[in-house]
Amino acid sequence: MLRNTTLDKADRSARARMEVFAFLFLTAIAIPAIAVAAVGGYGFAVWAYQMVAGPPGPPPPPPRSTPRHSGVGPTT
Repeated sequence: MLRNTTLDKADRSARARMEVFAFLFLTAIAIPAIAVAAVGGYGFAVWAYQMVAGPPGPPPPPPRSTPRHSGVGPTT
């Protein structure tokens, strides 16, 4: 059985071109787009959580209570 070497070379050449295209597409477009979407999604999730739970940090101190004055004697 004879093989058509011209067709085999053309198939290999087309496959190599598609592999290079796929590599360039993944490295230049797909992976950066996925990374930007992931960081943006995380930022949105944090923002939405803080809209409900409030900003990070310690809670505010409780209000200071003023001493009650009985009305008798000097006040200090």
